[in-house]
Amino acid sequence: MRWQYLLVTFLAYISLGESELFELNIIHINDLHARVNPVSIFGNTCENRHMCEGGYRRLLTTVRKLTATTKNPLYLNAGNNVRGSLWYRIGGWKAVRELLDVELANAMTLGNQDLGDGLDILGEFLDAYRGLMVVANINAENEPRMMGRFTESVTLNLGNLQVGIVGAVCESLVDRSKIGGLVFRNASHAILEEAEALKDRGVDIIIALTHCGHELDKIIAQNTGSLVDIIVGGHAKHVLPSSKSQAPPYPTVMPVDDKRKVLIVQAGIYGQSVGHLKLKFDEQGDVIDYVGKLIYMDNTVAETPLTKDLSKVEEFIEKQGKMKIGVNKIELPKVPCYSQECALGNLYCDAMLYALRNVDNVLNGCLIPAEIMEATLNKGNITVKQLMTTFPFQYNLTALDLPGAQLRIVLENMVRAIDLDHGIKSSNLFPQVARFRIKFNLKRPPLKRIVELKAKCDKCRSVYESVQDKTNYRFLTLSYLVNSQQEEFSMLKHYASNVRTYDRDSSALIDYIKHHTPISSKINGRITISTTS
Repeated sequence: MRWQYLLVTFLAYISLGESELFELNIIHINDLHARVNPVSIFGNTCENRHMCEGGYRRLLTTVRKLTATTKNPLYLNAGNNVRGSLWYRIGGWKAVRELLDVELANAMTLGNQDLGDGLDILGEFLDAYRGLMVVANINAENEPRMMGRFTESVTLNLGNLQVGIVGAVCESLVDRSKIGGLVFRNASHAILEEAEALKDRGVDIIIALTHCGHELDKIIAQNTGSLVDIIVGGHAKHVLPSSKSQAPPYPTVMPVDDKRKVLIVQAGIYGQSVGHLKLKFDEQGDVIDYVGKLIYMDNTVAETPLTKDLSKVEEFIEKQGKMKIGVNKIELPKVPCYSQECALGNLYCDAMLYALRNVDNVLNGCLIPAEIMEATLNKGNITVKQLMTTFPFQYNLTALDLPGAQLRIVLENMVRAIDLDHGIKSSNLFPQVARFRIKFNLKRPPLKRIVELKAKCDKCRSVYESVQDKTNYRFLTLSYLVNSQQEEFSMLKHYASNVRTYDRDSSALIDYIKHHTPISSKINGRITISTTS
């Protein structure tokens, strides 16, 4: 994509005439997580639809309107359609596939959560899905369950131009214990290689459809921008209304050199927003003009009714979701978990340790990131639906031994992204713990923020002792962190020993709540924050 200066753009309009320009309208979604109905601003089950946003019904209304009223519409889905709601937990992949079939995307890529329940389930989903799945950076030659179920790219003829769409999901986000014999390649290398093949076949415009996250998309843009024109991305996080002004620009424009730039776009999680990028190209496939926006799915957007069959599925799911597990005495909010100790994180860790009390009783503690908590746990009755909304992803529990020095590095990495001087006060990786005592000074430089780190003595349960660098500490965490390619958790991958994986967290949570209801989880000094210089 050669980007012209304003004068050149003006001359192009004069010489070509706007009517001769090729118009392309990219309509895109990502990270639906099987959320059929709107959610509250905090990601909870919606109690009052007029105060809620997102959901597939509203998303469907907007997508259909845009595809019907714009020139050359291109509807793209950047992955993570499953895992994250009761609809998937009870209805499974069949219910999600039926949803997606209502309005098929022109192309879709895989997200990390789409791989999260293993290849047997994913294979069944892809066999039944009627749309096109594009993933260029996964080699399935040694994994028969995935062979032939996706392609590197797809080319569409729109107007007089050919548009190529190349897919990728970044390996760093994927739980490697779930991928069988799949081999992941570097996303940038795979996209660039496929883009070169498309150009050789005469494709005019190249779009990378990725599930990597906005920061990695910017790196991909730098590495592939010689051929890739637009990146439509996924792996979004829930955005509070007060934070929408801090969201990345739409589109984000990444310079590649003096003549080329790449546009990067991403929509909202749970159907919170639909992205619409309108572009105009000349006959050579060079962009002349563009305009884009996120369309938020608030209460002004009508909800498209589900089909009769899907309505029956929803009725069954809602009935199962109303089953009562226990009672919560106080609201346990999600938002504080991203910047400080929170009662919701304490509840989770306490429940996990309780589950393994007779199985692995030498555990020093529990360590999890805030990102696993997707919604506030409201005061009152705790139903299956509410619990699964708060903790939707069903992670496997993993116990391991780690030297104190490496444990310290992991904890430092989990708060590294916080930058108070630049207004970044939270992180999706902020730690929540049990049987540890941690003091952070967040005004210190990254990797030097731990003031004090103590662990509960395994022979004297009421005493905390300073963590020693060369002493092994056994604690409970989540399998996806141990198997992650994320730099923040590399210590777990390279230094952990005596690793054992147990059942999923959902069973542990339900069992704990049943035995400890009413729940009154509180903050009790597990993490202390200082911000003095």
